Amino acid sequence: MAPKHVYERQISSTRGVFVPEGYQPVWEDDRLNPQRAHQTFAGKAQMEVAWTKTVPRRLIDRWTGREVTHKYPGLQYPYTSFEQQRAAGVIVATRGEMVPDPITVVRSGDGRVRTIKRTRNVTGEAPRAEAVKPTISTRSAAPKPVAKAASHRYVQVGIFSKPGLARNAAQRLANAGLTARMGNTTHNGQAYTSVVVGPFGTQSQLQSGMQAVRRAGYPNAYYRK
Repeated sequence: MAPKHVYERQISSTRGVFVPEGYQPVWEDDRLNPQRAHQTFAGKAQMEVAWTKTVPRRLIDRWTGREVTHKYPGLQYPYTSFEQQRAAGVIVATRGEMVPDPITVVRSGDGRVRTIKRTRNVTGEAPRAEAVKPTISTRSAAPKPVAKAASHRYVQVGIFSKPGLARNAAQRLANAGLTARMGNTTHNGQAYTSVVVGPFGTQSQLQSGMQAVRRAGYPNAYYRK
């Protein structure tokens, strides 16, 4: 597909143009390609998605603001298409295909059948509550609760015998918006590389970090001092 004005201009510019017998085209590159700027629907859809800056990151549609992470299983930040991810040498753990939104088929009261797409909205505003007139009190405000200190400072992701695997894990966690650290240790003469996430100051931050690490693909992670 192509924008209407581009398509019409290409048609008018090539109408009646041909290479006379005995001649050959001068340019063999793409500058005279009559299909320049043409796109596929899949390619256009991949250009219209972007990653959020939240932790964890989520993939959204630029035009609708709806979350589409579930439609691209295995796609990692900062790539917005499986082709980009493969070209960068990053392994795609899934089939590497976009999954369309699930469709529900319903029948209305008049007997008509219609389909409904189930999507997720990540930017929609929550319903506004009715304005309530504040009550002014002369009593002192209650002190804010103090956040509970973290029981552990780090989340241990794994200990790797090959440094390359440790670097890949640290990069994957960094792409998920986490602070990953690497360290070296030796056991029985064998060198190992440790990967941790942190440090965390409060218990809620520690628990959120653990959840993010497990979502990133490390279900066996554990807390570490």
